[in-house]
Amino acid sequence: VTEFDKIYSVHYTMCRKPWQCMAKGEAGGCKGKCLDTNVVNFDHCHEVVREWHKLRTEVEQELFKMTGDDSILDSQKGTYEHDIFMGHCNDDGND
Repeated sequence: VTEFDKIYSVHYTMCRKPWQCMAKGEAGGCKGKCLDTNVVNFDHCHEVVREWHKLRTEVEQELFKMTGDDSILDSQKGTYEHDIFMGHCNDDGND
């Protein structure tokens, strides 16, 4: 596994796209409904997805500061696996 501070670009295919909110893993990948732990490092996937959500949160905060539009922050009210998805997800899967 590449150390996180040495990563410059991420292709999320096997870890799933960050907005798909997939936090569960199982050998075989649950027919596409969870991360396939046979082919990914589960913790590393969470680390890169967490970073994506961190960057998204930073962009949303800056947009809110510039516009004052409260609706920008509505996307941060999710409760699912907040430590990974930072409020952007309500459930596992494409929610």
